[in-house]
Amino acid sequence: AGTAIYLNGGDFSVDSSDDSIHCNGNITVNDGTYIMKSGDDGVHADNALVINGGVIQINKSYEGLEGLTVDIRGGDIDVTSTDDGINSAGGSDTLNDGRPGQNNFVSGEDCWIRISGGEIYVKAAGDGVDSNGNLYMDGGMLVVEGPEDSANGTLDYSGVAEITGGTFVGTGSSGMAMAFSDSSSQYSINVVTDTMLPSGTPVTLTDSAGKEILSVSPTKSFNCIQISSSLLVYGETYTVSYGEETSVEVTVDSISTWSRK
Repeated sequence: AGTAIYLNGGDFSVDSSDDSIHCNGNITVNDGTYIMKSGDDGVHADNALVINGGVIQINKSYEGLEGLTVDIRGGDIDVTSTDDGINSAGGSDTLNDGRPGQNNFVSGEDCWIRISGGEIYVKAAGDGVDSNGNLYMDGGMLVVEGPEDSANGTLDYSGVAEITGGTFVGTGSSGMAMAFSDSSSQYSINVVTDTMLPSGTPVTLTDSAGKEILSVSPTKSFNCIQISSSLLVYGETYTVSYGEETSVEVTVDSISTWSRK
């Protein structure tokens, strides 16, 4: 569409050589089920991409969700990408077919990503979540399996990345790792291991009483673990376990605490 797309329901299965869903203006997803394989982007809006609900499953893409702004308020979202998983104003499409509005991006205050709800899983070979402006997380559950190479990061942003609510778990390479900004109000833990851990290595966070807070088993190799949760408390010590016998104790002493082992 040239101006706007509103998706309010239905079941869609798309296998496309270019973007599976594309608009030169705004896209709003309120409900429905969308299963996609794309030779370019899964869902691409030149302006605002808003997701209020629905099931979005992108099994193949160059970039999964892309817009000048990306606002995720709900939904069940699963993204697999060869470059960025979620991207705001991120540059260019892989295809150069000259369609109106193609590659018309800016960066800075006009572009941002906000996650305030939903359950989101991203598996990205490039940056997991990439904002060429600011990144905000207010709620929801976001799990990111980021890059295995050192040229990209699980999180990437040009301005600030503020988390004030929700749960975030990210794994990937430490080469370009960025944590949430100190202007956040929710604490986070970042652990860098001395070797790459193989795919399938379980990661578990427990509190000082041994109670499990969360657990994931990434399907890609990683040496950087990033966790943010409303259950993290300043001054408390937590154990991050990776594998059956390896763990590190981390005392939360700042908004974004780093541990290297």
